Amino acid sequence: MSAACAGVLALGAVVSTPSAPPLSRMVVPFAEASDVWMDAGAGQAARELGGVARELVMVPQTVLGVAASMSDATITTMVPGLADARTALAEGDAMSARTAADGLLVILRSEVDAHYVDLAVAAPVAEQLCGLRADAIWALGGAPHGSQGEFLKRTVVGASLGDWEYGVPASVTLAQAILESDWGRSAPGHNLFGLKGTGPAGSSVQRVVEYRHGRRGTRQDPFRAYHNEGEALADHARILGTRPRYARARSAGDDRRAFARALVGIYASDPGYAGKLDRIIGLFALDRFDWLAPAGAQAEPAPPVFPEPNPDPLASDLPWRLPAGWGASE
Repeated sequence: MSAACAGVLALGAVVSTPSAPPLSRMVVPFAEASDVWMDAGAGQAARELGGVARELVMVPQTVLGVAASMSDATITTMVPGLADARTALAEGDAMSARTAADGLLVILRSEVDAHYVDLAVAAPVAEQLCGLRADAIWALGGAPHGSQGEFLKRTVVGASLGDWEYGVPASVTLAQAILESDWGRSAPGHNLFGLKGTGPAGSSVQRVVEYRHGRRGTRQDPFRAYHNEGEALADHARILGTRPRYARARSAGDDRRAFARALVGIYASDPGYAGKLDRIIGLFALDRFDWLAPAGAQAEPAPPVFPEPNPDPLASDLPWRLPAGWGASE
């Protein structure tokens, strides 16, 4: 592990300083800045000298979309830290890359929680880090076969970002998307989660399963429509992460099983909903994507063993053809 990767976690406790002077200009997005440094041959010098943000690559506000409202120390740590993490992954050191990405996400979250940076401003940077983290996790443990792996790779960054932004466990989000949409094959209007109402792209009327007084039945309702899966993932995280009706789920903290149990009767009417989510999470090792603030270096996990390719891996007890949980509202 490089010195910058190893130092990321330790620096997280000191980077947010109220005395840090505000910056009036914009800083090149972190990944782009690291590329500029490396191309110019100055990356190592910047890491060694640890110059303040004003010594980094800067351009006028109209050109860029990432605000330089972070403390100078944070920006100085983030840019070379991300560059080192990307280098570690390219060189085959996936564990160091994941550890560095986790540490950088902690630092960025601390800036948001301290109100130095708006969540909307930090989110694009966090999305880059979530993508890097996911790539490292795939390198460590692999992915399911065929279309199942493709679906997870399309949705894992959005699920991870929702975890970082709102505390909705990525494993629960991914399991819900699998269960509700049959791996994306039954998602009218890109609605991966069966959320009722009107979405950014309007709505569509669908026939769904609901349980009332212990009895299974069907009905028709309007459901949200989206322009793409990314919109659906972001909307799902926002709803579960902010609406009062899901406060009990959020109070579960890092306990993904308690979070899933708290959705029964509120998000989904199926009494067996939490158990189905838990089985999917276990089958496909989805809990490795949950974002937890790391306490230090992590041991390299054993690669998961995935089930053999099967269009309906849980068909024995999951009603794929008619999404079981469809019917959730805000």
